Amino acid sequence: MADKANRKETLIAAAENGDFLDAVYTNRPTEPDESEDLPLEIAALHNDGHINVVAEFAKLDNTPGSGPDFFMMRLIFEKTLPHIDAPMRDVMHCVLHLYKGAGQDVLAGRIFDSYIAYCEKDPARPLEAMKIIEDEHDQFADDLPPTIAAGSRIDNPHYLAEALRLGRHPAKVLRRRAVLSLANIEWPKEANVPEKALAGLEMSVTENDDEILARVIQSAFAFYQQDKTTEARVTALIDKALSKGDKYALHAGAEIFRFETKEIPTPLLDVLLGHLKQVKPTNEGTLHNIDGGITTLLKEAAAEKALRFLEELLLLNTDTLTIEDFDSAANEILMNKTLLSRVTTRWFLNGAPALCESVNRIAGKSDNDTLSIEIDASELTAKDCKHITFVARKAIGYLFMKPITAASILISLMRPAPDDETRKCLGELLLDSLLMNYPGSVREYVEDQARQETGKVKKTLDKALAELTAYLDTLSAVPALAALHPNQAHREAYNRYMRKSFEVSMKEAEKETKKEYFLLNFFSKSTLLYGRKPITYIHAGGVPSRRMEMEIPTISYSTESPRMEHLDEHGLNCMLSVFRAERLRT
Repeated sequence: MADKANRKETLIAAAENGDFLDAVYTNRPTEPDESEDLPLEIAALHNDGHINVVAEFAKLDNTPGSGPDFFMMRLIFEKTLPHIDAPMRDVMHCVLHLYKGAGQDVLAGRIFDSYIAYCEKDPARPLEAMKIIEDEHDQFADDLPPTIAAGSRIDNPHYLAEALRLGRHPAKVLRRRAVLSLANIEWPKEANVPEKALAGLEMSVTENDDEILARVIQSAFAFYQQDKTTEARVTALIDKALSKGDKYALHAGAEIFRFETKEIPTPLLDVLLGHLKQVKPTNEGTLHNIDGGITTLLKEAAAEKALRFLEELLLLNTDTLTIEDFDSAANEILMNKTLLSRVTTRWFLNGAPALCESVNRIAGKSDNDTLSIEIDASELTAKDCKHITFVARKAIGYLFMKPITAASILISLMRPAPDDETRKCLGELLLDSLLMNYPGSVREYVEDQARQETGKVKKTLDKALAELTAYLDTLSAVPALAALHPNQAHREAYNRYMRKSFEVSMKEAEKETKKEYFLLNFFSKSTLLYGRKPITYIHAGGVPSRRMEMEIPTISYSTESPRMEHLDEHGLNCMLSVFRAERLRT
């Protein structure tokens, strides 16, 4: 109790000296179970007339170096606000100041929850706030939605009527907030949405203001969540708003698609997907929401709709969007073997560079160098040699630098192959393009697969391995020709050149890493000139220094480069370019 008494005196004295916010920050609780004590004490000091808390927190600034931590102090005010008694206009001004000061922070709007709780304490407060907002809407329009929310908890019909009335106000800024307020209405449990509320939205959707149309979308979906019988009218409302709207309307639709995916009825989902294809690649926030919605759908029964939608987005924006703009969806596809098989087969069979490159990037997200992909035979519209080898050539063209993944696709294509001729073509592609270039890793993989396969697929793999062995044996039989090997001086010069290039690239990479991970700038760097372990001495006061040795483990990494890159680089690049560029004639 003595501590609380001292804190009370400290806060009063600080307020008199103009240091109230600093004193609050210094005396903030450090234990979670004490987090409510300080706000209640501040509220008591305000209500007793010792401190004008609202005026003090209105001074809080989010500019770096301007004072105590903005968000910590704002949180204290949020907990204090419901317990104080202060002039309505001053409270509204302070709340807006702290809301706008939070900028784009995801929790910026949380302060309105405290404002709603403050208004609920006295039915006169939301009534007074409504008058202030209408009289001074240029300054206080943003206070309208939480005021309507608070009032609707006290008198739902009155504040619903007020929101609808202000939705027809001459001031556009007030109409925008009024339409949004309808989404914040607090309804009695299991109450139906009245006809006048839907009619009000149908009137608002006739406007051409993009922000108003966005608010219509949000409020309409809120109506559907409250009353499922409104599905048809809500779907029509949102369809019309999206048809007329621009980026704000699309963003509102994307937010519903992302955060309410599982609640969206099928007709409305079709409407959203139809309009969201028009998203502009520059609207990153909207794209992020679309990515989240696609990811959720991929986990549900509507996965097929999500894939079709993603495919259309990539094809409509081939120069501006890639699968990396839908990172969450790409990860979901990678983690789901069934989806990965379906996407790989369908998109390689389509042949569009945007889709094929997307498969490459999805596979590239895997840390596993031995990622195996099975073809989805149901996606092969025609199981003939032409279509099957086309998919195989796309796999080689786009996944050449992930050779085991490409090989797994070719082997899986051998199983649904309709005849020996098709399997022969696949075996030749496997040998000429992959085994010849990667006689180490791919050979081991194919040998392992050959032991697991049976029948004609096994014969095809065995034949390819036998031809590779014969080819390598023939090469080994050729005697060494000195003219084909650089001399010692040339090899040493080349090694020096490579070391220097490696050092330059390492320094550049280190600079970029420090930009991304700024904490690395706080650690010193030591260079070990020789030996396998650094030795340091730890000094402590009054204790002899202690020697410490740290063993450095050996780290090795090896990679296999394509053989033809050294023997026939231009021929290899030409082959891969042809495989990537060719298309099926329909």
